[in-house]
Amino acid sequence: MKQWYVFEMNGFAEEEAQEFFNQAFAEVEWGEEHSMGISHLTDKGVADLKKHVFKQEVTE
Repeated sequence: MKQWYVFEMNGFAEEEAQEFFNQAFAEVEWGEEHSMGISHLTDKGVADLKKHVFKQEVTE
């Protein structure tokens, strides 16, 4: 089963955010059946999701 989680990270450069996740998950032991991917989503990407996926009106 696929699950999605959203982290809102303010004040991090893209490289800083990646380093944060690298450190946060460095000690985690995964089972063979587990996997995880991290996607970078900007404000425009969130607006696109609201408009096209969730069919919500986008306001600024």
